[in-house]
Amino acid sequence: MAKSILSRLAAAFVVTLATAADAQTSVDLTLPQARIIAAQAVTAGDFAVAGRLADLLIEADPQDRDAWLIRAAALLDAGDATAARRAAATAYGLSTEPIDRYEAARLAALAAANEGRFTLGEFWLRRALTVAPDEAVAAQTRADGAGLRRRNPLSFDVDLSLAPSDNVNGGSEFNVILINGQPVRDQIFAGPPIVRLNAAPDLALPGWVGVVTSGADYRLTDWDRSRLTAGFDVYLRAIRFDDEAEAILADYADFTGNEYDASDYFSGRATASLDYDRLVTNGSWGAGFAAGGVWSGQNLSYSFARLGFDTGVALTPTDRLLLATAVERRLRADDEDDTAVDASVGWLTALPGGDIAGLTFSAARLFSDDPRRANVAYAIQARYIMDEPVGPALLSGSLGYQRVDYEDYAIRAFGPDIPIEGGRQDDRVFGRVEAVFVDYTYAGFAPVVTLDYERRESNDNRFSSEGANIAVGLRSTF
Repeated sequence: MAKSILSRLAAAFVVTLATAADAQTSVDLTLPQARIIAAQAVTAGDFAVAGRLADLLIEADPQDRDAWLIRAAALLDAGDATAARRAAATAYGLSTEPIDRYEAARLAALAAANEGRFTLGEFWLRRALTVAPDEAVAAQTRADGAGLRRRNPLSFDVDLSLAPSDNVNGGSEFNVILINGQPVRDQIFAGPPIVRLNAAPDLALPGWVGVVTSGADYRLTDWDRSRLTAGFDVYLRAIRFDDEAEAILADYADFTGNEYDASDYFSGRATASLDYDRLVTNGSWGAGFAAGGVWSGQNLSYSFARLGFDTGVALTPTDRLLLATAVERRLRADDEDDTAVDASVGWLTALPGGDIAGLTFSAARLFSDDPRRANVAYAIQARYIMDEPVGPALLSGSLGYQRVDYEDYAIRAFGPDIPIEGGRQDDRVFGRVEAVFVDYTYAGFAPVVTLDYERRESNDNRFSSEGANIAVGLRSTF
């Protein structure tokens, strides 16, 4: 078999003498020699000869990685991007050295891009990143991935985080319920009033918090100065109690017969959206519609529909004014529906060193069939994003304050609701520092460490809390 293949290789490789057009000679080649000549033909741009030699090499040895790679290059030159990608994928599977895998993955990505399969091209570039021979090559591959993503009408984002917390359920830090510093008392039957206590499931419980935030967007149109995009986003938050919390809940179940587990504190949100954005002189504007559902525990809390509008105006070459407003209708499972209206004004500036600073002020009003939920909220938040890494990490941070007034707040009791004079007021201070370790990416994903701090003070002490969490996650770099 090998001899017949060698003969066909010899027939395929013809050297034309420049001094006599009709004088041709053929030579017998060994497989290594044919492989070298095929590679040289690729370098010289003679893909027709390279392709014929690669086909014969593969027939002689289907495990010939170099021949598959040469075939992929020849097929790509011939315009058969699909076959080229499959040949490059075969070469990748046969490769044993990192540099060989890198070459094959890059060629597969190029072929996928020529097919118009940009998502698949991004996948192969991520594979190439795992075996990039040096940082310069890796940086170029990430840049190519970002370029491919810009061309791709379909884009994905995934953020994952896991963090320990001493209050995974957002519970109260106090056993006795205090309103404006005074204990709440319940009148039960004909007996004397008794002090209201927080039940164990409503107290702050320790454990772990896992969060997944993912989204997909598809560019339906991409005109010269505008585009229409459809999207789908999912937010999932799940917890796991530690042994101390499990023991507290077990004692509560033994005493009351009511059992609670981590699934009762699950929360999630799913959103489908349609957005239109347009560039105009000195800025941009956009409008969007979104609909979806919010889950708490194992039940749907409410479904919603949201209509929003935003605009950005360039004040100077470095300063930008941002305005946004939206209205959202919420249809709740308990039939006590809500309407939320919010607006914000923001300012962004690019500093001389490339860092970005911003300040946002927002206001919101919630109208509800349940007067206990109706509220007015105001918030201010400052942000800072560094342009250059500090050591191995790219840093950003934010700090904010929020005030929420529940004007007609009342506490549910065994008898009639207990109204709170002056309503309920919550003051919240919150901050975040985020470090993206761009020097330690793998397959286009970088480790992210996030430090969150929040302190909430309320005249209903069930909602007063303080905590800091450190979360570790992954984020796509392109």
